[in-house]
Amino acid sequence: MKLNIPIRALSINKAFQGRRFKSKEHRQYEKDIHNLIRYSKNALCGDIEAHYTFYIKNIKMTDADNLVKCLQDILVSMNYIKDDRYISRYIIEKKYSKDEHIEVEYSCIKTV
Repeated sequence: MKLNIPIRALSINKAFQGRRFKSKEHRQYEKDIHNLIRYSKNALCGDIEAHYTFYIKNIKMTDADNLVKCLQDILVSMNYIKDDRYISRYIIEKKYSKDEHIEVEYSCIKTV
């Protein structure tokens, strides 16, 4: 399952007020993603590989792993994967781009 989300990624550093409350930026990010992509009809479960590629302008000032959590939780809420605890392998990339966007690919890992 592949997604191309034409939005600037939100860092976990800007996502919460205190420890429990979503920031205004997080609520807007979530709303924007809901408007850009459709809910999935069939959530993946089992062993999943998640490949995230973040195309960003400020590549040297951004920790790639800080970009994953907010996005991933939103995609779980939109039924792309049943729960992020099923992800057993991550690939996280950040690449420079003036056109900021996110590419996501989820696939089931074949077990032997």
